[in-house]
Amino acid sequence: MSRHLLLCAILILGSFLSGLFGCLFAAMGVAHFGEKVEQVQAIYRCDPWMSSAPPSALEEARKIFAARLKELDASRIRVSTVGQDHVSLNFELPIAANRDAGVEVASRNDLDPGVREFLEQHGNLHFLQVARAVDLARLGSDFDRERQLVDGWRGEHPGIGIESFNALPREQGGPVRGLCWVPKRAEGAEAQATSELMALLTPDPEWVFTAADIASASRTNDSHGRRAVHFEMKEARKDAFGHFTESLDDSQLAIVVSGRILSAPVVHGRLPGSGLIEGGAKGFTRAETQQMVRVLNSGELPLRPTLVSASRSLHRSYAAGAGFIAFTAFAFLVCIGLIVLLVMSLRTRAPRPAEDWSDRAQTKAR
Repeated sequence: MSRHLLLCAILILGSFLSGLFGCLFAAMGVAHFGEKVEQVQAIYRCDPWMSSAPPSALEEARKIFAARLKELDASRIRVSTVGQDHVSLNFELPIAANRDAGVEVASRNDLDPGVREFLEQHGNLHFLQVARAVDLARLGSDFDRERQLVDGWRGEHPGIGIESFNALPREQGGPVRGLCWVPKRAEGAEAQATSELMALLTPDPEWVFTAADIASASRTNDSHGRRAVHFEMKEARKDAFGHFTESLDDSQLAIVVSGRILSAPVVHGRLPGSGLIEGGAKGFTRAETQQMVRVLNSGELPLRPTLVSASRSLHRSYAAGAGFIAFTAFAFLVCIGLIVLLVMSLRTRAPRPAEDWSDRAQTKAR
């Protein structure tokens, strides 16, 4: 095949593909032009989780909020700090087909429950060893004494998070040094039951692993086909994670995400810097795994967010449709340009018309 024929074939294929993409972009532009979206404005007050936080914590919280909004496929995102302890969020969310159907309300004064839960999750991830009787004996206590203390405190402080009890000094009725209580994952009222608490050991500083040490998280399935989340540690922390898991000596390892124990498998040996977060016998729902992956990939909030104000309004957005229409115009321009190049190429290579030999002979005679 000559170079000219090859060039013609490339131009024909290119014009066909650009025209095809132009038609696809046009269809998508029509579908998204004027689609209904939800414009959201919210202001959060951000306080330290414990007693204090570094000066850069508010800016870090702003970045985490922006990353989580991107995980939600929000558009026109504007996140900014306000004063010394507030963050302002402005963004748009598409209205799902099964959401807000037929709703004519112009505005609402709260966030969507699912969006709010996702934005406000702490996102912290911890790997803690489940305490055994021998461990409590080494700490100078026992299960009966520690259980009595935590049960008494929860009875006197209903509705207050267990992290407040864990922060209490021993002399004020708190847990023995080196021990903390964390609730197991449960639904509804079960999550508040004292029987759902599990005693865990606080690790040595070099074996503290958080969401910042996670390189990536993704949805997968466990050996039984149930939904799970796969995580991969960063290269710099894989060796330390391997030493930590190797030291467990057939103990349970509690995987704590956003203050809840999601699973507590028995570790029989060294883990190579990755693992699965499983949901136990019932497994996770699809929404739970999706939200967990989004939270772990977006990062851990360094401050506790408290919603101060929020407003939502429904309107039609033309930005997405206009973008697709712009791509349509570009694709068709490329298509027309390729067709013009093809025609020019064919004309320059067209054979000359046959000359009249009798006329040529007369010209030579003259």
